[in-house]
Formats: sequence, structure tokens, C-alpha cells
Amino acid sequence: MKFPIDLFWQRVSRYQNEKKIDLWLIGALVLGLSIRLVVAPISGDMNHDVHIWIETGKGLYEGLNPYTFSFFFKTSAEDNIGYMSPWPLLNFFSYWLSTSLFPGNIYALVAMIKLPIILADLAVGFVVYRFILNRTDDLPNARRGLSLWLFNPLVIFVSSIYGMFDSLPTLFTLLSICYFIENHYDLSAIHLALGIAFKTYPIITVPLIFMFLMNMGLKSQATRYLKVIIFVLSFLSIPFLIWDWRAYICNVICHLWRPIHGFTLIDVFRFYSGVYLADISLSCFLISVSLTLALFHRCNPPENVAFNGFMAVLLSFLASFKVLHDNFFVWVLPFMVIDAKVWHPRRETFRWLYLPFFIVGFLLGPPFAYFKLLDEAGPHHMRMGFVSELIRRDFQSYGMELTVFKWILGVIVTLGCMLYIILIYLEARKPADKHAILLASLIGVILSVIYLSYLLPVFQGVFGGLPFEPYWPNL
Repeated sequence: MKFPIDLFWQRVSRYQNEKKIDLWLIGALVLGLSIRLVVAPISGDMNHDVHIWIETGKGLYEGLNPYTFSFFFKTSAEDNIGYMSPWPLLNFFSYWLSTSLFPGNIYALVAMIKLPIILADLAVGFVVYRFILNRTDDLPNARRGLSLWLFNPLVIFVSSIYGMFDSLPTLFTLLSICYFIENHYDLSAIHLALGIAFKTYPIITVPLIFMFLMNMGLKSQATRYLKVIIFVLSFLSIPFLIWDWRAYICNVICHLWRPIHGFTLIDVFRFYSGVYLADISLSCFLISVSLTLALFHRCNPPENVAFNGFMAVLLSFLASFKVLHDNFFVWVLPFMVIDAKVWHPRRETFRWLYLPFFIVGFLLGPPFAYFKLLDEAGPHHMRMGFVSELIRRDFQSYGMELTVFKWILGVIVTLGCMLYIILIYLEARKPADKHAILLASLIGVILSVIYLSYLLPVFQGVFGGLPFEPYWPNL
């Protein structure tokens, strides 16, 4: 006679053998969730980003406009929400849920703010797993791909300790290219628009998708793709544009004039020249992205070229933008994992590019600075003064050494991204069109001139003097 529990496990085993269920997958997701939930409530950038997320949710809960953020900061655009509506709305739901279920509990509030990011982590891992399994039918390989994302220390740090929400745009951009290579173009456009709505960086991939559709002879679909993106972004923005259009637009585009920081190489020139290069450096970025797009303009892509061309454009951002933070590498890591596990096993080495980001974000600076003791009076650093003192015995010397070390890491990241782009292009086996490359360079220069000479003065005239006035360069 078999007991009910025996019958249960017999049925589970049968489903597993039929590939309807993978117990390892469920266990990995539960373990990944557990790790994140342990550290989420007791950590976070409570002095800046996570504090902004909380105040944004609180402001919306109280009926205030988060894009006129002077109600809680009254400072420069460094302290605004800086993103389109989906993330503020998630902050609102997290704040509402926390205050409803656990009123006055700061640990629960911080955990609730991070919960959508943690769920996005798990979702990205599942997409990576399914993509690899569907194309290779190699279960161990799919499991390893999931592990490389889900248990990556940088991913755990960014989402569950630091409290940045980069896994959300990563999820939607990944789904977008997955739907694209499966010929579900409307779904691809919707997900890409959602990715842009969380963080604007995926917008640089739109010209690539447009070129691919045109090369495939789908001109009407290319136009429709753009229309869907515009519709979704407009739908998400209209309520806040009606509320206060100047505040909304100013905050959404504020990253265009943010100062150089992170471990981007342009910081070396700024440091030694003393010249404000933040806006001038935008030219390098525009030219770099334009050249990367030009490399693929002839491609009528099989799925690997489409997938990796998408990744190449994102890599061009990391290689050339004036702001490079530790959380940015999350954008490309799942693409690298899929590329290595499905098409190019030798490229798996490139995933170690996450180490410079992890070193800068977690291991440098005040050790474990994002772990806090939280109470109603606000965040307090955990007592690790003996560690901090050992590292910061000579603060001025330490600061300079750290800056130089970040430049070295910046060289590694930039060269690594550029090499990956070259490998992806060589795989496409299409000869470079000299005219397209020249045209792309000219377009980058023209866009830079238009921005510096025309758009920037308009921005200054429209947004200057507001309480959320952004950084204006002293050119």
C-alpha cells in the first residue's frame, strides 16, 4: 500500500521526467529568493536612492507629485526621482502595502520597496533558463545559465542590498529581443517600451530593431513597431504630463546633463584638464552608438545576430557614456550568459567583466556601507569602524588611490566591451560599409552639435530657475 506522500512524489517524478517540471529550477528560485529576502530589509542606500524611493512612494500616497520633489528635498536634480512613471508607481504600491500590513515598520518598508526588483531578478533568471533550454535542450546547461545570473554577487548586491531597480528594465529589454527573434513584433515593441519607461537607456536599441525590420522587408511592421513604442510611452506618461509637464520632462531627461562620475574613462580627462566635459563627452557617446548601429545596417539577421546586435548596442553604452555606475552591468549580464550558453561557449569569460562593477560598488568605499541599523530616527551605519579605519587611515591618499584604481577598472571595462562588440560584428559576416560608417560618424557629430548649440539653451530657458533645476555646465 502506498501512502499519499509516496503517490505525490511519484507524480512529481513523472512530471519531471516529462520535462513538465524541474525541481532543481524551483529549488534554485526559492534559494535565490531566500538569499535576497534575508539581506533586503537590513540594507540599502538609505542616504540617497532607497530614501528617494521611499519618499516618492510616500509622496504619491499623500497625493503629492513626485516630480516636484522639493516637498522633501528642496535641492538640485541630484535628488529627484529621475525616471518615468512605472518606477514611482511601484514605489507607491510598495509604500501602500507596507503601511497597510506593517505600519511603522522600517524593515518591512525597505523590503517592500525592493520586492519588485527581487521578483524581477527571479523573472530574468527564469527567462534565461527557458531560452537556453528551448534552444539547446541541454538541462544542465540551462541550470548553469540560471545560476550565473541568479547567484551572481553583483546582481544580489544591486537589487537586494544597494536597492537599485536595474533588473526591471533588464527583464523587459530581454523579453523584447526574445519576442523579436520569435517574430512577435508587437509584443517586442510593448516590452521594449516598458524597459525604456523604467530606464531610458534601451531607447538606443530602437534604431537597430528598425534597421533589422527594414532589412527583412517588413517596412510596415517597422513603422508599426515605432508607433507601438510611442503609444505605450505616451500612455504611461500622460497622467504626469497633465499633472505638471515641466517637472515630469525635466526629471526624465535630467541624466543628459549629469556630471561625469563612476569609472568612465572621460573622467581621466576631466580630472587633469579641469574642463567641464560632461556635455562635450556626450558627443563621444553618440558617435560610439551610431558606429555600432552602422556595423549592423546590412544585416538580415538570424536570431543570434539579432540577439547579439542588441547586446552590442548596450555594450556601446557601457564603453562610452559619461556616467558608469556599478549597477549598469546588470543590463548586459543575462545577454552574455545566453550568448555563451547557446551560441559561443568560449565567450563565457566575458561574464567576468562584472568584477570591476562589483569591486567598485561593494568592496570599495566604506565596507558594507549599505548595511544599516534602521529605526524611526533614520538609518545608522552598522558599527564596523575598525574596518573603515584600517582602509581610511589616510583619507586623502585613499581617495586618490581609489580614483586611479577606478580608472584602471574603467580601462578594463571599456576594452572588454569594445572587444565583445568586435566579436559580435565579425560573427555577422557582413563587410563594413565605409559609407555607412562615415554617415554614422557624421550623424553622431551633428546630433552633438544640435544638442550643445540648440537643445541645451532651450532646456536652460524652459527649466532654469525651477526648484528641480538640473546641473547646468559652466561652459
